[in-house]
Amino acid sequence: ALVTSYEIMHATKAHPAYYREILARLGREPRECLMVGDDWEHDIAQAASIGIPVYWIADPGETPPSPSFHRGDEMGTLVGQGTLADLWGWVKRR
Repeated sequence: ALVTSYEIMHATKAHPAYYREILARLGREPRECLMVGDDWEHDIAQAASIGIPVYWIADPGETPPSPSFHRGDEMGTLVGQGTLADLWGWVKRR
């Protein structure tokens, strides 16, 4: 896990470089991580664009704006969506 702030990062969540920097700091590959977020554009789409699996915190019945993610040969996967309680259930099943 890593907690970030603008004082220690070189990019913001609106840019894939932000997520690449996190991966570098953690020494992990995208497939080894999971991004959990509630903002489709800044949390989900950007992380998925570099191949990080994502879990979208969304209202029940809300439809993802984009069902798949592609950026060159890299692709992140929407592994689930729902409330924080749904996320906890998803984690416990893993």
